[in-house]
Amino acid sequence: MSVAVAKKIPMGPCQIYWNNVRLGSPKSQASFRYTKETVQAGLEDHGLNIISRKTKEVMEVDVVIGDFDLSNLKYVYDAATGFDAVGTISTNAYSATASVIQRYKEELTLIGTTAGTLARAGFISGTVTVWNSEFTTSYTRGTDWTGTAAVGTVGRESSGDITDGDTVYVEYNLTSTVSILRGGGQLADFEAVLLITHEMDGGKLLQFRGHRAKHIGASDAAISMAAEFSGVPMTFHLLGDLSKNPGIQLFEWTEET
Repeated sequence: MSVAVAKKIPMGPCQIYWNNVRLGSPKSQASFRYTKETVQAGLEDHGLNIISRKTKEVMEVDVVIGDFDLSNLKYVYDAATGFDAVGTISTNAYSATASVIQRYKEELTLIGTTAGTLARAGFISGTVTVWNSEFTTSYTRGTDWTGTAAVGTVGRESSGDITDGDTVYVEYNLTSTVSILRGGGQLADFEAVLLITHEMDGGKLLQFRGHRAKHIGASDAAISMAAEFSGVPMTFHLLGDLSKNPGIQLFEWTEET
């Protein structure tokens, strides 16, 4: 492909903005799917089609969000008040800070009978399980190990089945301060302006604008190794903006000159 053509066609990353919020890190591509439906009419006595007119235009945009974080996922899961107050996030669905009981797992190397301290320095009593390194043996509290919930310590019993110097896995519950996102059961459907930008060679900006974009369909979020994370896909369906003149009500492309 020539340099001249490459300047016109997006070859590098695109950045997604929905409701003027940056979604994820720049990704390498976005797909734009435009279709239209037409109706035809013919002469009954000739059997010829003599009229064809457009009855529906559909624009859908497929993107991939590069980062897995709650500030982006609250848009992925429509955790927003759409009908009630367009452009705002529902405080019932999303909270920047909250307290939640979470399940943790970490390694401890137990030397002698000296207790090791868990990273979070505490656990909820009665929720701890201690395993060998292969997760094939669950050790018994009071027989193989002992622990103190208030300070988060776990130590081996000299007469138990944990060998001196063994590394064990400790699983436990603890109340933590978190950012929290909830989903489900809200009838509001979020819509906002969709902007997809691409910086061309020479620093000029190519931009796609959908006037009223709604998220539709599935968004599959796969938790995997960082190097394998392929992003969270989203599909947007554009609605017509009837405040604009006919012919320019769905979307626009702009190229900086």
